Amino acid sequence: MNMTTAELEAFRPLAQSLLLYILSCCVVHGICYYMLFRKAGQKGGTALIPFYSIYQRFRMGWSTNWLWALCFFIGLSCLGFFLDSAFVSIFSLLSLLACLGIEMVLQYHMGRAFGWGVFPSILLCLLNPIVLPVLAFFGKTYKGPDCGKTAAPRRKK
Repeated sequence: MNMTTAELEAFRPLAQSLLLYILSCCVVHGICYYMLFRKAGQKGGTALIPFYSIYQRFRMGWSTNWLWALCFFIGLSCLGFFLDSAFVSIFSLLSLLACLGIEMVLQYHMGRAFGWGVFPSILLCLLNPIVLPVLAFFGKTYKGPDCGKTAAPRRKK
């Protein structure tokens, strides 16, 4: 079914406002990560470098090994766009869900690395566009990726 020009023009304000919302979210997201990188003792401009900033986020909050797992799942999900099969499409969808899960766990660990408790860190996972500015501008200082873990007691010799 083809749409007429008048029908397409009706969607123009919606498309423009959606584009403006997406661009403003990207700007706010970049500023927030700029501040988080500065709190972690890194250069703030690192947040603006596309792939290196993702590597640094994993290094700050969790482990870089999970970054490679994320890249693997992204590659698997891209495979579904090139191959036309029901099995590959389902596999591609599962890969995208794995990517979402890894990103949510990374956000949880980022909250813990900045000294937040369990509940605020879960909120950071679920309501990231709202809670990330709170972490960036009003959050605590960076404590490291292992701050949420409890260390095993050492034995005395």
